[in-house]
Amino acid sequence: MEKQKIESKELKNLAAMEFISISILGGIMDIKDLIPTEKVQSICQELGIRDWTKLTETKIKLEEAGIIQAAVGSEALQIPVEKFQQGLEVELEHGLKFPDANVTNNHPILTGKIVLAHLKEMLDYYARLKVAELEGDLFKVSKIGGAENLARIYKELVIARAALSEWEKSAFLTGGNMKALIISADNFEDSELLVPYYRLKEADFEVTVASLKSGAIKGKHGYEVAVDKTLDEADPDDYALLILPGGKAPALLRKDPKALEIARSFFAHSKPVAAICHGPQVLISAGLMQGRHATCYKSVVDELKEAGALYEDRDVVVDGNLVTSRQPADLPAFMRETMKQLGL
Repeated sequence: MEKQKIESKELKNLAAMEFISISILGGIMDIKDLIPTEKVQSICQELGIRDWTKLTETKIKLEEAGIIQAAVGSEALQIPVEKFQQGLEVELEHGLKFPDANVTNNHPILTGKIVLAHLKEMLDYYARLKVAELEGDLFKVSKIGGAENLARIYKELVIARAALSEWEKSAFLTGGNMKALIISADNFEDSELLVPYYRLKEADFEVTVASLKSGAIKGKHGYEVAVDKTLDEADPDDYALLILPGGKAPALLRKDPKALEIARSFFAHSKPVAAICHGPQVLISAGLMQGRHATCYKSVVDELKEAGALYEDRDVVVDGNLVTSRQPADLPAFMRETMKQLGL
C-alpha cells in the first residue's frame, strides 16, 4: 500500500493525540473507543506485518521496522532502520507495561510517528532513555536488595552505556561519513580555516567548504581553497559540525541571509558550532549570542558584549554546543574542544 494513502487515513488520529491522551488520563474515554482493535488489525494487514494487537513481547523484526519506517516517511533524516526498530520496541514495551497509558493501542503507524518525532528531536533519544531507565532500576534494586538482580541490571547498564557512547560518536552519520561544514569567504585567516579542515580530514570527516560564490576563496596570506558548494547549495541538516574561521571573511558572510540561516539551524538543533577570531560576527548578526559565554578577537569584543554575550578572555570558551577562541595561537585548544563536541 502506498505511504501517502496510509498517512492520509491516519493523520487526523495523530493530530488528535494530545486530546486523546488528556481524555484517557482524565477518564473521559477508553483508548479502544478511539483506536479500535479492529482498526489496528486492519492496518497491520494492509502493511503486511503481524497483528500488533496480539503482541505479548516487544521484539520487532527488522523487516517490520523497515515497512513502518517507510510508511511514516523518515527518508530525509536518514535514520538507520536499527535505531527506528529500537524506538518501536521501547514504545511497545511501555504500552505493554502500562496498558492504561497505551495511547496508540499498538497502532503501528501512530507508534512509528511517535518514534519519528522523538528521533527528530534527538537521534540518540532511545539510547539515552534506555540508560536512564536502567539507572532507575539499579537504584530501586539497590534499595530493596537482591544481588542477582543487581548484577544483571548493572551488566545491562554497562552494555547500554557503551551503546550510547558509540551512538554519540556517530550520531550525525550521513551516507556513512561524518560531515562538517566550513563557511568562509575571501580574506579568511588562512590557519583558522586550514587547521580545522585538515584536522577533521584526519578524523575521517567529509569536509565541505561553502561560500558566497563557486570557484575558490583566497586567504589573507595567499592560500587558495576550493569552494565545494555555494551557501545556497549547502543544507545544514546534512552536517554534524559548523566551523566559522576568522579573518575578514565573517564581515562579508554576516550580510548574507543564507549564512545566518545556516548558523541558526545548527543552534536550533543543538549541533556543535565552532567560531574563532572574527567568526562570532556571523553568530552576532544571526542573533545567537544572547546569554552565551564566548570569546573572540580583541576588535570584536565590544560588539560581542553588545549582543548580550558573556565575554571571557581565554584561549577557548565552551558553552553547550558553542566553542569559541580568540586568534590563531589558540587553535590547539580550539580544535581540542571542537573534537570533544563530537566525542573524539
